[in-house]
Order: sequence, then C-alpha cells, then structure tokens
Amino acid sequence: MLTLLIAAVSAFEITSMVKGKQFREIVAFAVIALLSLGMGVYYILTPHEKSLIIYILEFFGIHF
Repeated sequence: MLTLLIAAVSAFEITSMVKGKQFREIVAFAVIALLSLGMGVYYILTPHEKSLIIYILEFFGIHF
C-alpha cells in the first residue's frame, strides 16, 4: 500500500515537473521519495527495533 501511494504521488508530481522542465527538482523529488519509501519499509518490517532517529543520535554521540 505504501509503495502504491508513493508511486501514485510520484507519477503525478513528476509529470507536472516534466511539463515545467524542472529536471533538478525531479532528481531531488526522486531522492526524497526513495528515502521515504526506504524508511517506511524499514518501520513496517521492524516495528520493535530502535527508530531511525536513535541511530542518528548515536552516530553524533548523543545519548539520552
């Protein structure tokens, strides 16, 4: 369901960006869409693991 939602929104947005010749924006949008898809799949497959923000905070040495 998540994949279908992201694909539908992406198809709509990318077609409007192509009409406006916004090619840099297409790349930025695609990267953000793929990141959100990856994070969504991660959260769906591992609901009881640490969240992504915990990994980011640990990377920067912030422990709470």
